[in-house]
Amino acid sequence: MLLDRRTIFVKERVAVFKIRDTYDLLDPESGATVGIVKEETTGWARWLRLLLKKSYLPSRVNVYEREDIPPVITLRKRPGFPHTTVAGRTWDRSRASCSPGEAGSACTTRRGSRSAR
Repeated sequence: MLLDRRTIFVKERVAVFKIRDTYDLLDPESGATVGIVKEETTGWARWLRLLLKKSYLPSRVNVYEREDIPPVITLRKRPGFPHTTVAGRTWDRSRASCSPGEAGSACTTRRGSRSAR
């Protein structure tokens, strides 16, 4: 399980013209991939990112154990100047109405949320 680990190594996926940030979460001892982090934004914000600082635009960061299941953690950053607000949610598998192998859009869950400034 991804959330049971005490240490995780984060490795950024490098691309030439990168519009989205993607990171691999690795086990520091074995080097095995234990998760993936993806920054997912709307289409207009993705292209506007080429002109403005990314901190001014809204984005959603999802942490996945595997790409074919819903995210374990979701962080939503609202646009802001000079500061932004981040809201986080965890996906509780015990409250989900789908199996972990189904696509994320097919699952309905009750989520707990926390906000921080």
